[in-house]
Amino acid sequence: MASLQLLELEQPWDGPVRVLHLLSIAKQTDVLLKALKNYATELSWSQIPAVLAEASLYQSQTPVPLRESLVCELILNQVAKTHDTFNLSGQYTTSGQEAIATLQDCIFGSNLNQSPFLQLVCCQSYEKASIARLACIKLLERAATPANCFTLLHLADHCRLPSLAAAAEAVALANFAGACELDESGFLGLPMELLSSVLSSDYLVAANELQVFGAVATWVTADKPHRLPHFHKLLVTGVRLYCMSRSELYELDTHPLTPSCPEVMKAVAFAYLELCYGGAARVTAPQRRSKQPIQFHTQPVAGRAALGLEVLPNMSNNIGPPEGLNGSKYVLAFC
Repeated sequence: MASLQLLELEQPWDGPVRVLHLLSIAKQTDVLLKALKNYATELSWSQIPAVLAEASLYQSQTPVPLRESLVCELILNQVAKTHDTFNLSGQYTTSGQEAIATLQDCIFGSNLNQSPFLQLVCCQSYEKASIARLACIKLLERAATPANCFTLLHLADHCRLPSLAAAAEAVALANFAGACELDESGFLGLPMELLSSVLSSDYLVAANELQVFGAVATWVTADKPHRLPHFHKLLVTGVRLYCMSRSELYELDTHPLTPSCPEVMKAVAFAYLELCYGGAARVTAPQRRSKQPIQFHTQPVAGRAALGLEVLPNMSNNIGPPEGLNGSKYVLAFC
C-alpha cells in the first residue's frame, strides 16, 4: 500500500521535489474527500467558514507549474488504477457531496465548479492545495460519530493525522459499546496495535471489563487464523482482569475462544487466584475513569444561502476567512 503520509519538505524546492510534495498532498486529499462523501452531514455546511479560518494559514499564492501539475495527475491516475490507497467502504451521501461542492466553491471559486476537486488541488497553487487538505481534515474531525469513529481513527493513523486521530478516538472511547456496533466494519478492520491502544486507555467507557473482553473476542474471531496469536497480548493490555468479579472471570474461562489460546487460559487462572487470595495485583489494578458518552447535536441547517455561503467564492483571491461569517463549530466534549 502506498504511503498516504504527507511529505514534509523545506524550501527552496526543485521541480521533482515540488512534484513529490504536491503528490503527497493530493493523495491524502483524495482519500479525505472520499471519507467526507461518506460522513459529512448537513451540519458540515455551517462548519465550513470556521474550518477555512483554521486552515487558512498562508498569505501568498505560489502557482503550480503546468508541467508539475500534469506529472502529479498522471501519477494519481496510476495510483487510482492500482487501488493503492486506503480502502473506504460505504455509500456517498448527498450531504457529503454537497459539502464538498461548497468547499470547492469557497477555496477555488465558483467559476471553476465544473472542474474536479482533485484536479484543482493539482493545478492551482501550493497554498490552496494545503488549505483544501487541511479543510477536509477539520471537517472530518467534526463529523466523527459512533457510526464512523473507528474507520476515521484507522484512516488518521494510516495518514499520520494526529488531530483527526484524537477526535475519532475521543468519540470511540466515550461511546465504545455503541461504536463497536454502529461502526462494526471499522472496528473489525482496526490493526492490532491501534486496537490495543484504544482498549488500554483509562478513558474507555464500558459497562464492565467483560464488555471489553467481548470486543476483543469479536475482533479475533473475525479473522481467527491470523489474529489468534494476538489474543493473549490484547487480553493482558486491554482487559483489566484484576478488576473483574468471580462470575466475570468464570465467563472468560468458559468462553469458546479461550481454550484456543493456552496463554489466555493461564492469564485468566492467575487472575482468579489473585481474586481468591487477595493478591497485590488486585489492590494496585488501575480503574478506568468513568465518563458520560459524548452528546451529538445534528440538527439540520437551512442550506447554503441561509448561512451566507454565497459570498465565499470571493476567497478564490483571498484565502483568509470571510469577514462577518462566524460559522458554528462542532465541539466534541465530555459531559
